[in-house]
Amino acid sequence: MSKKLKIISKILITLYIVSIMLSISPIYKMLTFYGFIGTVLSSAFLYIIVMFVLCFFLYKKNIKAIFVSFVSSLFILLTSTIFFNPDYGIIGSLKLVFVRLVNGHLQMFAMSFLAWLIPIVAGIGVVFYFIDQNRNSSKN
Repeated sequence: MSKKLKIISKILITLYIVSIMLSISPIYKMLTFYGFIGTVLSSAFLYIIVMFVLCFFLYKKNIKAIFVSFVSSLFILLTSTIFFNPDYGIIGSLKLVFVRLVNGHLQMFAMSFLAWLIPIVAGIGVVFYFIDQNRNSSKN
């Protein structure tokens, strides 16, 4: 794993840890209101577990974790109407992220910002991986 990919994996680990920390309070409130089964069915509880697993594999410097991180975070971004609204489009959804900041919804802003930032960073890691593979294959 190259130095760039190691930096990308450390950045992703940091972003995932911040995202998990931001998700603890809403998940706890849902647990007390809906119970365990209701929380699992109506929230991104499984995605939080996936984030824990991805943090472990990114810490172990497994390159496949960057690909899984890119695909899973892009899937969550595109299928969640909280972070991406197809009616507004990409620019409208990005504006909505910063409208949350202006309105004082800091936790929702941070979660929305991370939902956009994680796929971008993971996508950069995938591009760096393919560039490194291209350099290594041309040397052989």
